[in-house]
Amino acid sequence: MAETTLFCGRFAARLSGALTVGALAAIPAAADTEVLGDCLEQVQEITPTSDFLKLEYLSVSDDGNKSFEIEARDARGKEWEFMCEADDGNVYEIEQEATSVNAPLFKKNVKLSEQQARQTVTDLYPGTIKEVAYEIESTGASTYEIDVVDAQNTQ
Repeated sequence: MAETTLFCGRFAARLSGALTVGALAAIPAAADTEVLGDCLEQVQEITPTSDFLKLEYLSVSDDGNKSFEIEARDARGKEWEFMCEADDGNVYEIEQEATSVNAPLFKKNVKLSEQQARQTVTDLYPGTIKEVAYEIESTGASTYEIDVVDAQNTQ
């Protein structure tokens, strides 16, 4: 698999080939690469990574605040997701990715079935479920991340 090096301020990150084009295209010119570099450095300090898998620049709040979503794989092969504020470089959320709803760490603290979670989300946000991810929060809580696309193709 091809790799690309992304230089952000004083930090260079390797992005795995399959996601490189989408990752780089997702970051508009207005995004502060120095702040992105700070985010990537924090990710390295928190969980030393062997690969950065995904990088997105997105709005995750109703007030339009921007964040970087960074997915990385550590040296043991575990995948992690970090949310970092695009204005100040503060990592404010860390989640470990679970491979399935049956992963032992996910099953340990799950409160809803996947079907209940899907129904709750589509009741609140009508549309088509695009993807379901299984995550373990830094508190140990198990959560579903469910991406829904509405009739206007908005996620």
